[in-house]
Amino acid sequence: LRQSAEQRLALALEQAGVDAEGSVLPLPAPEALERVADQHDAGLIVVGSKGRSKLGSILHGSVPTHLAAQGHTAVVVLPLGARLEPGSGHYELVAGPA
Repeated sequence: LRQSAEQRLALALEQAGVDAEGSVLPLPAPEALERVADQHDAGLIVVGSKGRSKLGSILHGSVPTHLAAQGHTAVVVLPLGARLEPGSGHYELVAGPA
C-alpha cells in the first residue's frame, strides 16, 4: 500500500508541475501534515477544501478545521477549484476552473 501511495503521490506532483517533496505517512491527514510541518520547521500549511457542506464537515471531520483547532502551525484553506499560479516572485490566488 505504501509503495502504491508513493507512486500515486509522485504522479500527482509531476502532473501538477510543482517542485515539491512528497511524504507518505500511516497517520490521519491532520497528524501527518503537522508532523511534516514540524520536520521542516514550516510556518504555514496550505490545504484545499473538498467543498463539503457544513453538515458533511461535522459528520466526516475536516482536515482544515482540525489543523486550525488542534494544530500549532498556521493554516490557509484554498477554496474548491482555486489554483496557485506563479507571479512576480509570489503566488496569486486565481479563482476559477482548475
